[in-house]
Amino acid sequence: MELAVVVVVIGILSGVVINAKPWYENPLKNSQDRLQSVVKTTRTRAMTSTSTYRITVNPNSPQEAIQVQRIRSGSCQANATLRQDALATDNTIALNDVSGFAIGDRLKVGGTEADALSVNFGNSTITLGAPVGAKAAGTKVETIKNWKNDGAFMEEDLNVNKKTSQGSPDIHMAGKFGNAATDNWSICINSRGLVSLFDANGMVTDELNLVLTNTRTNEEAKVIIFPGGAMDATAIAMGSGSGGGGAGSESPTGSESPTGGGGGGSEPEEVAGGGPGNGNNGNNRPGCNQGLGNGSDGCSPGNSDNNQPSNDDSPDAAPGNPGRAGGNGNRGGNNRR
Repeated sequence: MELAVVVVVIGILSGVVINAKPWYENPLKNSQDRLQSVVKTTRTRAMTSTSTYRITVNPNSPQEAIQVQRIRSGSCQANATLRQDALATDNTIALNDVSGFAIGDRLKVGGTEADALSVNFGNSTITLGAPVGAKAAGTKVETIKNWKNDGAFMEEDLNVNKKTSQGSPDIHMAGKFGNAATDNWSICINSRGLVSLFDANGMVTDELNLVLTNTRTNEEAKVIIFPGGAMDATAIAMGSGSGGGGAGSESPTGSESPTGGGGGGSEPEEVAGGGPGNGNNGNNRPGCNQGLGNGSDGCSPGNSDNNQPSNDDSPDAAPGNPGRAGGNGNRGGNNRR
């Protein structure tokens, strides 16, 4: 018994070890997890440091690496135009939209720079630290960002492709808004943890799909970033590669079990040796266990006369017919267990 238990335990542990693949056997899942971790950590750092962060592709390796940068300003990116003319001495400018602007932003108004001291969302005006001179309505107003890499992230953290032992890249990354692929995507996280998405033309309201592809097996996985900060990761689309499938959830039903383990039916009743019956078949004969055939406990059909011995009592008699199938035990006697 102990040996059987040991064998079963070893079999279970072997299955766990086989399914627990190291990173070099699951490069796609490893890259997906690393990418999600960077986004979550960046969002946390933005809120705890009251800074603005952005995540973009690394221009030196756009298919394999990203970069995380920060600024002290409270906004991500904003572009607008003057709603009305600004006089040479005006410190307050009226914009068509102040969404995305924040106190502390360094602004450029038609080529002239100034700091934003306050932002009024009620009437879409910004108060500057100094006049920017006379500017006509329609003049472009934009933020100036001096992004700096955040040294808290190591190069290995930002490389979505972890090199294999052969030294060749397995995973490639591509950004998509809808069905349009682009390398000019940007995830911007302000000091409140709110996420804005941008492409080369400005803010985007669609979700950003970061598609990871295993170039060896053609398997794909996604990390999806939604405006506001929600994030999701798709299940890995298994291809024809060597990746093991997940454990199936189907199991044979009781009727399909080779051991016949069916549903919870009632247990078969065991028929005990009956006491002497009251009918013609058992007044002077010992009770029998119906279903066991001839023998000391069997019933021999055909010898039903009173006081006649069964085939078992005659040394010269031929073997009797097989006993009847077990019934409810009432004919051979009234005792049941």
